Amino acid sequence: MATQTETQRKAAAQKAAATRRANAAKRSRSARKAAETRARGQLNLVQVAGLQAERAGDVAIGAVLSARDRVVDTTRRFGAPSTEFKELRKRIDTSTGKFERRGAQVRKRGQRRVTQTFRRTRRDVEKQANQVQRDVESTVSDVRETAEDLAGRVGIG
Repeated sequence: MATQTETQRKAAAQKAAATRRANAAKRSRSARKAAETRARGQLNLVQVAGLQAERAGDVAIGAVLSARDRVVDTTRRFGAPSTEFKELRKRIDTSTGKFERRGAQVRKRGQRRVTQTFRRTRRDVEKQANQVQRDVESTVSDVRETAEDLAGRVGIG
């Protein structure tokens, strides 16, 4: 192999240092993008889980309320058989509005809880993502400082 002059060695060392810097920058961008993707994926999972929990809760609450109403209707029916038809018609008219209001109230309460949980989880995930980004930037800075220090010791820079 042919011997290199000092100028050639310096040029090769500078090129290698530039390549290392470029590769470190690529790794930093890649790590940041991966952290953002993980955070987005976690948010999507939280949303799906929230919707499934909401549906399960709605079904259970609706079943309990329907059973209770049937018991109440049955006891009233046996209380006054002579006015059963008028009472039944009146209860149907009033119950429709009542059921609608109760259902809306329970649904809104559930939506508030899901929204609160979602916001709390989102804040936590964003904090974690920001911490990961700070850690990556700190690591990149440390690597850069170490590389510059080594380059100074070797006499490259």
